[in-house]
Amino acid sequence: MAEAVPVIDDSGDYLVSGGSYVIQTDAVATPYNISDPDVTVGQLKPGNQITRVAGTWTDGTLTYQVESAPNATPDPGDITQISGATSSSYTIQSSDSRQFLRFRERSTNANGYTDAYTDWVGPITGKTKFKKYVLLST
Repeated sequence: MAEAVPVIDDSGDYLVSGGSYVIQTDAVATPYNISDPDVTVGQLKPGNQITRVAGTWTDGTLTYQVESAPNATPDPGDITQISGATSSSYTIQSSDSRQFLRFRERSTNANGYTDAYTDWVGPITGKTKFKKYVLLST
């Protein structure tokens, strides 16, 4: 239930002359993101990991999803959620080559959810290459 209450300070004085009012409600909001998550990376190539650094939230339960896209400014329809990539770290696969990656961090409470995203990292380099050396005796 919402009600109008005057805005007053601790001494009982109105904060704004004329008695300004605000609306108070008993409703609890969806989680609010105070600071965005971040991502730590090393070399962006298959076999290496990227790791999400948690953002700060007012409340809620966190879940994660790694997403890929063909560039760092993709159209929403070009973003793909990587199947099974739902933990706070992700091992880059060879199928990620030439893609950009990011984490979606979702905070959920009884009233719904809010998403926050890391920056895109990439592009992922090609397959890990191994040099083959042959020792020739003389």
